[in-house]
Amino acid sequence: MFHFFPGKIVFTKYQVAADQYLKRTISNERLLDFSPLYLYLNIFARKYTGNPYHFILWIQILLVSLAAVLLFLLLKSFFNWTLSIAGAIVFVTNKSIILYTLTMEPEPLLIFFILGFVYFGTRSIIAPTGGSFFLSGLFLGLSILTRSNFLPIALVIPIFLMIKNRDIKKWLRPVVLFGIPLLIIMSFLAFRNSSIVHSFTLIQMNPGQVFYDGNNPNSMGESAIYPPLVNDFAGQFQDQADFPPVVYRHFARKIKN
Repeated sequence: MFHFFPGKIVFTKYQVAADQYLKRTISNERLLDFSPLYLYLNIFARKYTGNPYHFILWIQILLVSLAAVLLFLLLKSFFNWTLSIAGAIVFVTNKSIILYTLTMEPEPLLIFFILGFVYFGTRSIIAPTGGSFFLSGLFLGLSILTRSNFLPIALVIPIFLMIKNRDIKKWLRPVVLFGIPLLIIMSFLAFRNSSIVHSFTLIQMNPGQVFYDGNNPNSMGESAIYPPLVNDFAGQFQDQADFPPVVYRHFARKIKN
């Protein structure tokens, strides 16, 4: 279905950033403006594949297709086959899902990772096994590596397990299994970010700025509408991949100085 959908929808900021990374023309602090996992995927595709656009597009189609399978299995845990299949069909025919799948943005990866986390997290409650706890932690870690919005969940789940099972013998093993992949991924993220900006942080992609772009007085709440501040300075930074973060940073430095 995704393959035969007419036209293609491309945002070029990740392709431009990957090219600038390979040419060493992008500053370190700018790397924090992008999804780490998706940026590295673009860098790999542009360095090692002959057609990076199609390489990434097929990965996104594959992951969203697997996400539909995960959704079916998740629904099957609560409903019959008919409703579960219907839910998966509604998912893959949803216009927003199709749009995201064909767009060069991290959302297709995020859809797969989130559904993986929810499915294996649900299995950890219904039929708990060591593998389900480990895989739920792995998928959550990959979600955080794609977008840091899911960091709070990394703390909520262990607390929930401790409250649910007061006996340390019952919650220690699940928390450790859940935490191992999370700890590895978050350690990598912390080391990577610290080596870039020389300051410990797990946050990237400017979540506050992105929220403001869609919720400032000029925005209708449906898309990113840049305030006059960004538009006034846009001409100076048009060569940048995703220039608004550069404008905000430039303006903040002018105020500070």
